[in-house]
Amino acid sequence: MSARAHRAARRALLAVALLLGALALGSTTGGAQAQAQAQGVISGAVRNGTAGAPPALDVRVELIAIGARAELTSQQQQPVDGRFRFVVAADATVSYVLRTVYQGVPYLSEPPLLLSPEAPEATRDMVVYERATEPPPLRISSTVVSVRGLDQAAGTLELQREDEVENASDRAWAGGADGITLRTPAPPGARRASDLSGLATVTLADGAVTTTQPLLPGRQLVVTRLAVAYDRAAAQYRLRVTAPLPTARIEAWVPARFLEDVTAEGDARAAATRTLEGERWRVVERAGPTGPGEALVVTLAGLGGARATNPLTQPTGAALGAAIAIAVVGGGAVLTRPLAARLGRPRARRPAPRSRAAR
Repeated sequence: MSARAHRAARRALLAVALLLGALALGSTTGGAQAQAQAQGVISGAVRNGTAGAPPALDVRVELIAIGARAELTSQQQQPVDGRFRFVVAADATVSYVLRTVYQGVPYLSEPPLLLSPEAPEATRDMVVYERATEPPPLRISSTVVSVRGLDQAAGTLELQREDEVENASDRAWAGGADGITLRTPAPPGARRASDLSGLATVTLADGAVTTTQPLLPGRQLVVTRLAVAYDRAAAQYRLRVTAPLPTARIEAWVPARFLEDVTAEGDARAAATRTLEGERWRVVERAGPTGPGEALVVTLAGLGGARATNPLTQPTGAALGAAIAIAVVGGGAVLTRPLAARLGRPRARRPAPRSRAAR
């Protein structure tokens, strides 16, 4: 397995563990082992980032170690006067992630911490925030919807939506009584929706996709996966990407091999074809401010490609099924790294992702 695949596997396993609660605060799995191998130190403080708020003293901090073969161990402690200190192995093949929960909102340190015999110490503060009781000022700096899969037998497309949400306040928004933090109009023909963060519940109901992913101050990515039905007889789909909040930019990305043509409608326009990690993408964009309820609209025509030898129409292995043609985009690195995070834009806070099956 390549180093990139190892990294993707570690990220995926961490997210699954968090989702299932296998590493819930209070676990001490692996703590004694880490201390027996004591070679380095990870230390820091828990700070309250909300102006005028008291220190966050009623928290516990957990250190999760992700080994070279994706094995997981953890240890946890109660900070003293807001400070914590973990003794760990200074192993360059191990990635360390700090986790805490404050007022019901989980926090993960990112990027992971790395130690080595040459650099055996690292410091990382955990900044937590008071929980907002009313929705704070929210906007979206970028929305990217990409087509990640095509199932011709079922007549479905798999979409990935990435909203880079900005919370301009200094309080965490974890929703009201229902826990919903963001409600996005569903695209036409939506059949199901799922979360990729490992930290939220995503629901498709009444023409909307909702998520419970906490929205912390600053920027963070909200990534959801959707399955939509397209017109198999006409081999086309009219994609509508609707803004739930004031949005600066919307883009739609489609692999060039998936279709014959794209037609932008209204204020949308075709952008230059781009190549990213071995895939050629047809891109349609709606630049400039987009108000809530407004949308980028594009028609995807000739789904399945024009040539009989197109990969979409030729099953290439047992994983695809004997008579079912399914195309998916890329390997683990593509599926676990949102497009918006690789387009040269300001870095957003991103939860640990989960990978999906690859080609």
